[in-house]
Amino acid sequence: MVIRNINYVAHISIVDRIINRDLNTLFETAKEVLLSPMRDENDTFKVIVRRMDKKCFMTSIELSKRLGEYLAQFAKADLEDPDYIIYVEVREGSIIIAHSTRDLFRKRRETIPFNWVNCVVSIVEGPKEVYETMDLIRLSHALGIEIRLLTKPITC
Repeated sequence: MVIRNINYVAHISIVDRIINRDLNTLFETAKEVLLSPMRDENDTFKVIVRRMDKKCFMTSIELSKRLGEYLAQFAKADLEDPDYIIYVEVREGSIIIAHSTRDLFRKRRETIPFNWVNCVVSIVEGPKEVYETMDLIRLSHALGIEIRLLTKPITC
């Protein structure tokens, strides 16, 4: 079911695994994630790392370089137009590993439409406290973003 027609999507990735913050586990899991969809030995890849936890043991660029060097043993790297993209997001207690194909991920160098905010719907499932709900409503009003709060139905 389509919630709303969306005019602009930057890129799409498929989340494969969420792992503990261990470098060896990251490298092995990223290798599995890269090799599983590959169909040809000439397929290429690129690594993108986002560090949400700024206290991480290395920068996004350092981690991207090390992971890319490791994966280059198994596939050919192509930073301009890869067949597959390995996306790594470092969070405070975990690492998210996702992948995408060239067609799904292709980043379009367009300007964001002027009315982009009219295309955004924020969906929050199960706000815990009344104050959290009030803050979300105030924030959506301040930003001009539509919000949908999903709560559990009240049962007798």
